Amino acid sequence: RAAAALLATDDGVRSAAAELNFARAQFGVNSVRSFDQALAQAQHYLQEAFNQRQLLDDDIPDTPEQVRAYNTAILELTDKAQRAITEQEEEFSRLRDLAANVEEAAARVREGAADIRTNLPSATRQLDSLAASYGEGAVATFRTYPADIESLLAGAEDALGQVDRLLSGGERNQAVPFVRIAEQALDEAAERYRAISNVQESVNRAFAQLAEHISSLSLIHISEPTRPLYI
Repeated sequence: RAAAALLATDDGVRSAAAELNFARAQFGVNSVRSFDQALAQAQHYLQEAFNQRQLLDDDIPDTPEQVRAYNTAILELTDKAQRAITEQEEEFSRLRDLAANVEEAAARVREGAADIRTNLPSATRQLDSLAASYGEGAVATFRTYPADIESLLAGAEDALGQVDRLLSGGERNQAVPFVRIAEQALDEAAERYRAISNVQESVNRAFAQLAEHISSLSLIHISEPTRPLYI
């Protein structure tokens, strides 16, 4: 079983390396940096597994316990290598899908950014209202979020501008990294927007926890026995 896993993983790593070279040519070096890291990690695990196999195949007699340990190590290492490859292949598939649907992906980012921009003033007013009711400290964590969101959306728009430029020149694959940048910026903006949209709930939860804590302290105080005073 360990020998079969080793051979299958070796084939998988070789295929992944070939696919990485193809993706690098398609989408550029910057788009596949994480894939380079994943492949290097898989190759490291594979080499460690081969090292364990060499210990099995050398001329030094092994005990049954050592044989089991070497085979177990091979299976664990090949499993790690295969998982790294699988994650890489899933990302490759996403890149190819994105290349085939660049326009649709860019449109989704634009739509999402427009929705956040439309609703951001209302969320910001909610921060102001809560600050007036509970004090600035209650919303201090969220005060930078509106500006952060605007900055992230501006970054997404800049990336989409590059996408439009590259698409107009017929460079579809080269547009993919910029779509990814825009998507990531939108995701971060959306996360911050959700945080300030739910800030009322966060404040209510914080006050409820504080009240519960105070109540528990009061119960502890009441339950303490009264000690007699000695004069």
